[in-house]
Amino acid sequence: MIISKPSYISTDVLVVGGGFAGMFAALRAAELGAHVVLVDKAYVSRSGASTMMGGITTAPFAGEDLTPWMEEFVKRGNYLVNQDRTRQLLEDQRERLRELTEWGIPIIKDQKGNTRRFLSRGMVHVRCLQFVPKETMEILRDLAVARGVKILDRMIIAELLTTDGEYPTRGRVCGAFGFHTQEGTSTVIQAKNTVLTTGHAHLRGLHAVNNDAGDGLRLAFNVGARLVDLEFGFGGTFNILAKTLNFFNYNVFVAHGGQMLNASGERFMEKHDPVRLERSELSRVVAAFLKEVLDGRGPVYMDFRSCDDTFWSDLASLRGKGFIDAMQSGLLPDPRTTLIPIEPQWSVSGLGGGLQLIDLDGHTSVPGLLGAGTLANNDALGTHQSAGGPSAFCFTSGHRAGETAAREAAEIPISKVTATYINELQGRVYAPLTRATGPLPDELQDLMLDIQGSALDAVVLNGTRFAVMLNKLDEVELMIRKVRAPDIHELVKAYDAESGFFTLRLCLISGQDRTESREMFYREDYPETNDEEWFCWHTLHLSKDGIVLGKQRIPIEQFPYKPPTRDHRLSPIAALMQGVHVATDYN
Repeated sequence: MIISKPSYISTDVLVVGGGFAGMFAALRAAELGAHVVLVDKAYVSRSGASTMMGGITTAPFAGEDLTPWMEEFVKRGNYLVNQDRTRQLLEDQRERLRELTEWGIPIIKDQKGNTRRFLSRGMVHVRCLQFVPKETMEILRDLAVARGVKILDRMIIAELLTTDGEYPTRGRVCGAFGFHTQEGTSTVIQAKNTVLTTGHAHLRGLHAVNNDAGDGLRLAFNVGARLVDLEFGFGGTFNILAKTLNFFNYNVFVAHGGQMLNASGERFMEKHDPVRLERSELSRVVAAFLKEVLDGRGPVYMDFRSCDDTFWSDLASLRGKGFIDAMQSGLLPDPRTTLIPIEPQWSVSGLGGGLQLIDLDGHTSVPGLLGAGTLANNDALGTHQSAGGPSAFCFTSGHRAGETAAREAAEIPISKVTATYINELQGRVYAPLTRATGPLPDELQDLMLDIQGSALDAVVLNGTRFAVMLNKLDEVELMIRKVRAPDIHELVKAYDAESGFFTLRLCLISGQDRTESREMFYREDYPETNDEEWFCWHTLHLSKDGIVLGKQRIPIEQFPYKPPTRDHRLSPIAALMQGVHVATDYN
């Protein structure tokens, strides 16, 4: 194809990613009078995890004492949290919920017309509410357009722009270079501030939302931004019913009393967390599932017979008009009377870890670049990504980052980029289209899936396995440099594969460096949690000399809640795999 010259746009604030965090950032920045461009590689309100999530968010009401909520978040997060951000999330979420109500967001009510709340998964005090995600995203899009936000749908951001043209940069981020995913035309967006909100990442084929490929981690890493705790991206959920159907509603299932049974009809979570049961941390429930199968007590079933009646009415409303849930599709035996087999998805690039926010206003370690949402490390919750917590973080961190970006943009001039710089970028971005030979993107995706292996392979890790996977990824990296794209559609897939590669590789490098086990991260060669060495934030960034790993001390003396003094102890998954019971008051 003929590569045309790019078009140019200048703006105060560029938001990359059109989910909840991106929409809240754009809405707040526009409210403050900034000119805002929001870019998404799909169509805002029709794609991404925000549209397809279960519609659960943390719901503190006005006048409630937040002390037990905050204490529970900190304790369940292994104290690896910025407690100032925990407090900020809970206080700000009250305002974000008020806005949702003002904007007419469809929130699930009880029979009396009041907002219905229920216990968050894994919690005793924290409550959540449910809303309809797809309709919510449609309302947010309309509101953004009304506020003057310029939305560029179906544009993939291939690279961030820097003032010195270097990667990593010694200057600041000054916008982005992208191309249209259908037309192939390119656009240079010159921005005073850029907010990354591209969500969490999955290798293609492991999750129903395939366009969450890890773009933001790749973009941030290339400019030298500091990432943190990427090994806590090892995680997943239960999402395959009867080996064929996608299931989006595990959190909704357990919130309404759903149970999980082994082949003998035993509710096996009674052995592992007798207080919270299926509402325990997802890492423990998935590990317990695998333990049942390994010990010959599989398959494992979801028992929908134990759900209360409102579960079924909620399913009918959560996805909005025109969406048929798998449970109501007629493709399964009647789940009201029949046990349904379930399988987990577990990958090294799920929720947990990410772009480090260095303050409460959304700044990253690179000037001109802010972050929000599940792309960012949610240090308000630490290792425990409670049901409702990630969406609340999207709302609150997005609002904060948008506000910061808009206010600071008033004092920042637009940084112009040279034609030579853009020509070099354009040549690099479109290079796969010029190759007559080389691997196709799908070949790379299949290789990475094979390298990661099964759910059990991804849960149970060790030094040897890390070395083997990273050696194989070295071969994938060589192939990425030679990938060919016969058309624009394949070029988009090539960038998804490259983003998936970066995410997988960086998570593995972080995991190889961490010589302990903690919550969802389990190394069978280092099964104990070691606070003496690893009570910290584990950082990673790109320098001119390569990848730099580090440990950032947690200023626990500045926070109100402090962990008890403890010796080395088996991590929860290690204990579970060894058949040893551990108390759940702290772990």
